[in-house]
Amino acid sequence: MNGLKTFMDYANVSDVMVALEGETEKETFETWIERCSEITEYAYEQLCQIKADDVILVKAGESEEQANPIEAAGVDLYMGYTGGKYAKPLDSEGNDLTLKPGEVALSPGLMERNGLQTGDILQIRISDKTFPYRIAVQCKDILFGNEMSGMGRFVFCREDYDKMVTDSENVTLNMYGFNTTEPEKTLEAMNRQNFQSILNTIERNLYAMLYVFDMIVAALLIAIGICLILISLMILRFSLSFTMEENYREIGVMKAIGMRNFSIQKIYLAKYFAVVVVGAFAGCLISIPIGTYMTESVSKNMVLGDSAGSLGLNLVCGVIIILFVTGMCILFTGKLKKVSAIEAIRNGGNGERYRRRRGLNLYKRKFMDTVIFLGLNDILCNMKRYLVLFFTFCISFVLITVPLNTLTTMESDEMASKFNLNPDAAVYIETIEAEGDKPYHSTVDLERALRRIEREMAGKGYDAELSVGALIFCHFTLNNEGKIVKLLTNYPIGENGSYCEYEEGEAPILENELAFSKKVMESNHLKIGDTVTGHFNGKDQRFLITGYYSDYMQLGESCRINPMIDLSNEIMMGYWRTNVDMDTELTQRQLADQLKEEMPQYEWTTAQEVVDVNVGSVKNTMRAMQIPMTIMLCVLIMLISLLMMKLFIVREKGQLAMLKSIGWRNHDIRMWLVMRMVWVVILSMIFAVPLSMMCNHFILRNIFAIMGAELRIQVEPLKAYVLYPAVLLVGIMTATYAATESVRRIQTSDMKIVE
Repeated sequence: MNGLKTFMDYANVSDVMVALEGETEKETFETWIERCSEITEYAYEQLCQIKADDVILVKAGESEEQANPIEAAGVDLYMGYTGGKYAKPLDSEGNDLTLKPGEVALSPGLMERNGLQTGDILQIRISDKTFPYRIAVQCKDILFGNEMSGMGRFVFCREDYDKMVTDSENVTLNMYGFNTTEPEKTLEAMNRQNFQSILNTIERNLYAMLYVFDMIVAALLIAIGICLILISLMILRFSLSFTMEENYREIGVMKAIGMRNFSIQKIYLAKYFAVVVVGAFAGCLISIPIGTYMTESVSKNMVLGDSAGSLGLNLVCGVIIILFVTGMCILFTGKLKKVSAIEAIRNGGNGERYRRRRGLNLYKRKFMDTVIFLGLNDILCNMKRYLVLFFTFCISFVLITVPLNTLTTMESDEMASKFNLNPDAAVYIETIEAEGDKPYHSTVDLERALRRIEREMAGKGYDAELSVGALIFCHFTLNNEGKIVKLLTNYPIGENGSYCEYEEGEAPILENELAFSKKVMESNHLKIGDTVTGHFNGKDQRFLITGYYSDYMQLGESCRINPMIDLSNEIMMGYWRTNVDMDTELTQRQLADQLKEEMPQYEWTTAQEVVDVNVGSVKNTMRAMQIPMTIMLCVLIMLISLLMMKLFIVREKGQLAMLKSIGWRNHDIRMWLVMRMVWVVILSMIFAVPLSMMCNHFILRNIFAIMGAELRIQVEPLKAYVLYPAVLLVGIMTATYAATESVRRIQTSDMKIVE
């Protein structure tokens, strides 16, 4: 729960982090920082941009001839150094990272994506020189180690960094971190300076957004834990009720000879107290490896703090569980006070019934099978008895469908569109720089590269059109108050560069039109039809807002500009995935594999791979959890069904004996008992479907919206409402049928206990 705050404290995250390209405005920016009264302290460090093609991997035991460039998967790569003050890279224990000459550290995302291990060699090519470095440690990098940031960092010692970067022609970024007494006022003052070389501004509160997908797993684990506690209490209640009702006659005898109610209660409390103490102690021990495994996907990217006190916390939780369960046992066994000695000897019955039962009329159900009729009629006549089962099945169904729907949404076209991807594209390209080219920071270079790849693809027999969104941070003056903001602006290049969806309004087409994200519109009280002033190419220009949208670009705060305006003089931060449109019958995966063989100089990818890279390992973690969690819930539900059915049989022993006396066979009686449980499952599933939809709308939708985009939660009806419920139903029927085995041992002589 406190992992992100702990990580931010360990990494010493500043209130604001600003990235400037090049040296042109470095001195001017530092002068402004020193004069700004709201800024209390600041620090500076440098990054050097590098292409993935210039980082060659030599795995341990392989020769240099077998070496290949690493895969960046669309992430901008930078070289950095240890010793920085803010957003520091940390080692696996959360300590400041220290490296020796010849060593390099990488984040988990880069290492897993390329199958890297400590000890592997990376050869860095820069300024026609090659520098070998050994991977010494997998570091935790709060800003550059998260997939949502779109950046990755190779960390060196300062000596190695200076050796490579000095006299290099690679683009450098000047990173300034500063703390301020009034962040909003400081940012607006900075934007009024109209610094042209600022590429990005990262506020402290944005770090929480970067790790929201990691928090989805934590939120689901908490929800699962709460639901399992509720289910466990139901199992406890069933166990106690079953044990007491099975021993009713003994209880009646004890009452008849003068034993007090609490003395009888203590007999059951002693047994269950012993069970819960042993269970809590075993749970404390088991929770250590289980907890480590379940938090592994989060802890490999984050510093979760000192875990030395976790055993103490587990022991405290164990004591709380002991006290809580003991209290519940006292509550559940309280019914003994209401039962007289005669009623207990008669198995809890008093021989009388004062209320009229309501159910189905047999003469109105002439064509309904007898077993089906009796099963449904029993539920309608004793609805209170089945409510616990009903709610247990509903909770279990929702617990299964919520993670399933989360996975389905992450793999949907809806999710891809929120990452500004065209789901109908034939394929995508991660990077389009030619061999030897530096990363593009100009729309002119970017458009020239698109045309070059189109010609290369035509030479291979592919008639394709390429389009891409150039990403530029642009200044805008909003409202009549003159508020200045700097937003990530998507500038479409190519015929199909404006495919993006809009929630309301239309895409900007004319030279004086633009669109803002919904988050920007709401936070600045803007509406369609308003005008704003954009600062491009050193000039001011009025723009009309034609629509708004929601996506995950820059955490939901961005702008889309029309393709007519000339932004060739603006510094481009980067570009989004290049969209390839062409007529093909192949899927994106098939076409990507085919093009990798024919044109291996480019990184061909699919929409799903792009989404997976940006959401990180959370999807794989949830997929790994899905089957074990379903099995666990199925086992729990089967246990509850088995206990409940045994309880029913104990209560209805006399009635079952009477059915045998009038000619009912064991098989028919067992099927009748099973049908009661089947009807409970069917009715609970009918109720659980709208409950699951409510969870989709009010829980999952809001979790995804934290990242800045509202999307429809996707559902696979066959899986969510047919396959998984069928698995639960089969498990429940199996457990119930196994529990009815005791029906064979009931004799007609047991009719004496019927009311």
